[in-house]
Order: sequence, then C-alpha cells, then structure tokens
Amino acid sequence: MREKICPECGAAFMPRNGSQVCCSDKCKAARKKRRDDDRYRFRDQTSEIAFREERRAKARRRAAFFAARDAAFERAGLPIPKIEERGGVRIESRGTCVGGAAFRPTVPISPKSYYYR
Repeated sequence: MREKICPECGAAFMPRNGSQVCCSDKCKAARKKRRDDDRYRFRDQTSEIAFREERRAKARRRAAFFAARDAAFERAGLPIPKIEERGGVRIESRGTCVGGAAFRPTVPISPKSYYYR
C-alpha cells in the first residue's frame, strides 16, 4: 500500500488497510463529527412551514401535469385515464385491456414442468 495523507491533520501515514482514511482514531472521530455536523446542519434551516409549502407546490405541479395530460388524451380522442387509490396504492387505468382472467394461451403450460422436478 502507498502512503496516504490524513484529511484532518495533514500528516502522512501508512494505512493498516485499504479503506483507512485518517491516521488515528482521534482524527477519525474529528472527521466523523465534522461530516455529521455538515450533514445535519441543513435540517435545522429547513422549517416545517417551508416543507409544507414545498409539498403544496409539488401537488400543484402534479395537478397541472395531470390536467394537461387529460386534455391531450381528450384532443387525441382517447379515453381519459382514471386514477383510483386502493389500500394506499394508486392505480391508473385507461379502459379495458385484452386478456385478464379469460385469457387462454395458445401453447398450454404443462403442470409437469422440468422446473418442479
């Protein structure tokens, strides 16, 4: 392995393994604290009011998108997609499809498949 430079104190050191970044446990703890402080600093600046306003803006953009999409489907003469929510899952349908429970494949699938042997 090659000699590395510690990002905290700037000392040159020989790493004990390939993933070692800092020269000592003291530098490692200081680096972790600094990185955590940088990461969580932005959570304090974002208030709940700004978060709610951002969600409202996102909902407005989504509503505008779906309105434009429905208008495009109507101009093209296609059925407008219906969106319903079942058990927390959004389901979008554009009409009926060929197939389903009455679908019969042209090649029958054998119950004695090699997969189950």
